[in-house]
Amino acid sequence: GAAMSLEDAVVLARAVALRGPEAGAAAFARARAPRWTRLQRAAGRAGRNYHGRTAAERWAKGGALALFSALAPERAAGLNDWIYRYDPEAEAV
Repeated sequence: GAAMSLEDAVVLARAVALRGPEAGAAAFARARAPRWTRLQRAAGRAGRNYHGRTAAERWAKGGALALFSALAPERAAGLNDWIYRYDPEAEAV
């Protein structure tokens, strides 16, 4: 949440500076909506994939994640690159 707020601040400031308050706010919302949606969906999937209601479910999911990380470390490490490598200054507004 905090990182997304900082991203929003950067993109909103650029949009308002380039387009003025009203058009900038609209451009900001159009530019950010796809990322907001994608992050919300990813958070929901992560909750379902990595958190269990019972000890057995948590153990099974934790084991599967550990196995995936061991078998495909580069892939596992890169799953969230789209989140952490995002450059808000490059966002088209």
